[in-house]
Amino acid sequence: MKALIVSSVYGFLTKFERQNVELLKSMGIEIHYASNHTNVVYEDCEDIIDEYGIIYHDIPIKQQPLEISDNLKAIIQVREIIKREKINMIHCHTPTGGMVARFACLGIKGVYIIYTAHGFHFYNGGSRLRNKVFYLAEDFMSRNTNAIVTINHEDESAAKSMHADEVYRIPGEGIDSKYFELTDEEERKQERAKLGITDDDFFVITIGEIRPNKNQKRVIETLDYIVKKHNPNAPNIIYGVIGHGRQEEKLKEYVKEHGIENNVRFFGYELEIRTFLKAADAMVFPSIREGLGMAALEALFTGLPVIASSNRGSKEYIKNKKNGILVTEDSVVAYAEAIKDLYYGKKDKSIYERDMIRKSVMNFEKAESKKIMRKVYEDAIDKCTVSGL
Repeated sequence: MKALIVSSVYGFLTKFERQNVELLKSMGIEIHYASNHTNVVYEDCEDIIDEYGIIYHDIPIKQQPLEISDNLKAIIQVREIIKREKINMIHCHTPTGGMVARFACLGIKGVYIIYTAHGFHFYNGGSRLRNKVFYLAEDFMSRNTNAIVTINHEDESAAKSMHADEVYRIPGEGIDSKYFELTDEEERKQERAKLGITDDDFFVITIGEIRPNKNQKRVIETLDYIVKKHNPNAPNIIYGVIGHGRQEEKLKEYVKEHGIENNVRFFGYELEIRTFLKAADAMVFPSIREGLGMAALEALFTGLPVIASSNRGSKEYIKNKKNGILVTEDSVVAYAEAIKDLYYGKKDKSIYERDMIRKSVMNFEKAESKKIMRKVYEDAIDKCTVSGL
């Protein structure tokens, strides 16, 4: 049996799909991967391709659905791959990955299609027109989908109103609790020293691609607001931005123009994020739209409190004023208040205690996700067997 994984982001396989690759391999399934090797957002994936003997197919898929010419070429190429390689199962990810793969399968019988929605582009609080357009698009594509895998309750409910045969919900790809261990005080001191962060600094971080939806700009504007107020009682806040992205240069220009270079540091893309999780006092997770938010969960697993925008993803795990703070208004004042509340709250040792923060999210551990995804693949194999594939 052969499975084809499709995504628009090349490094997606290494960043998010290693567990699924391991599952498919353990089931004796030959794995193919189709993506665009020029679109490296996280890291490349030669390591996992080599390690698991994955057969890679380079296609001109683009993240933006309106890149019509390239995405049409990608549809044609994926269709050719399915026929040539006699693919039995497709697992597609990312909006355009899901679109390209499912259009490629139109009219082809006997291919079981799984689509993981890492956060539908329609959501509670989004614009009515945008939500309508994206819902209709997902609803249409669901007619050519055997299983939709969701990562939050809101999306699960929406998927059940569509036309896929099966709907599942997983806690993201799950967190490796052994890798993201609880941070102790000695580790915190050591990692802060490496980064040049003093005991008196209040060090907050954001980890992720630097782009408008991830909303790092709002945090930088908030730092500017706090600094300009010249409040003598305010902590010396340092905001660490970990990641790369298309908005990076504009944000660097903003920081320079507003004279807050001492308060904002750009660390670039880092493979080893545990250094920052151990050194930080808090994570700020200001995404406008988020399916779940694995970076925030990784932080919580180390006992780090999280200030998060109140979106469908963060509401799955943030317990307000217990393991973090939900910000209900996307404004500078709201984020400034949240940072202030967390700073003073952490001084009260009975609040934001690291061990309790970690315990609050243990149901998002990797084992739970693995159990559900095994069921997804076993159901797919059973259906393929019944179909005579």
